[in-house]
Amino acid sequence: MIRVTGRVDGDKAQARVSRLVPQITGAVSRTVRGLTIELQAIVKSDYLSGQVLKNRTGTLRRSILEDVTESGTSIMGRVYIGSDAPYGAAFELGGTRWYVIEPTRKKCLAFIMGGQPVFAMRVNHPPVPKRPFLVPALEQLRPEITERLAAAIGEAVR
Repeated sequence: MIRVTGRVDGDKAQARVSRLVPQITGAVSRTVRGLTIELQAIVKSDYLSGQVLKNRTGTLRRSILEDVTESGTSIMGRVYIGSDAPYGAAFELGGTRWYVIEPTRKKCLAFIMGGQPVFAMRVNHPPVPKRPFLVPALEQLRPEITERLAAAIGEAVR
């Protein structure tokens, strides 16, 4: 059994904690910024370069953005799909309904199906299958996120 006796001076303890808060906040902020940039890079290189989705135009990959917001003692880093590629959410979450595709610049749609050319005025497309790329990247980085945040806090406290 361990027994600790003595008196804690509340004012001194509060003063020490008050001095540590800015150090801890700064260390966590720097770590979150670095991890957010790293997560964005993993999404682009490990998931959107042909592994999960084929890279045809690069629009989706270019629209993967990151930012860090700080409010008081809250620090939030996020990696998200920008407005240039709203279809990215359908791939991440999976489509929920059929949708119609119609030509916008030509008189008809043209595509290959079963090795044969097909021409159509409109097509009813089934829901987009779920092909997540953000959540798996976060899960891949999760152990390192925990480890690096703990290390940052530990260094700030020392």
